[in-house]
Amino acid sequence: MRKFSLFRTMLVFGLVVGLVGLTVTVDTRGAENDNTAVSWNNGNAGSCWIDFSAHSSVNLTSSGVSAPYPSGTLLDSTGNTMSVNSNCKNGVTVKVRTRGVSTPDGFSGDVLEDFEWKANTSSNQFTVDSGASSYGTFSSTGPLTTVGNSSNPAQFNFSISYQYLIDNQDIAGDYSVSLEYTVSS
Repeated sequence: MRKFSLFRTMLVFGLVVGLVGLTVTVDTRGAENDNTAVSWNNGNAGSCWIDFSAHSSVNLTSSGVSAPYPSGTLLDSTGNTMSVNSNCKNGVTVKVRTRGVSTPDGFSGDVLEDFEWKANTSSNQFTVDSGASSYGTFSSTGPLTTVGNSSNPAQFNFSISYQYLIDNQDIAGDYSVSLEYTVSS
């Protein structure tokens, strides 16, 4: 029976690595076998990653009516898709807030009074908050409003619809509402 030779094994290893690159040859005749484990760390127990993709800018319109819109005209845009992918153990929460409003010079009304939004999803990975499932307004700029949440790691889409009801206070010009969506674990 042949004895295991460390020198011989190292010599063979050096020659093989030198000739082939990274091939390892070990003479295991007469050696014992043992189990081993391969492990890695994917961050701290509480850490996770979130990939969020919001829809691009939206232009509210009304079919069959052109600007300047008469009072009572509903401008809308539906089905604006958002995507979330996350490995967060306890899921994620999606929130939205208004960051600002832009109106034409001379406008004296409250744009947020007539600007409404709602969320919708067909995903069983995401639950739309009850306050976001039907059209509602923002009370003011700043406070976060919950859109919905997931309860475990998931990849899902949801859509946001916006609408604005033209009234007598709306003068001709450009209007916009800046929104900030936040996804957190």
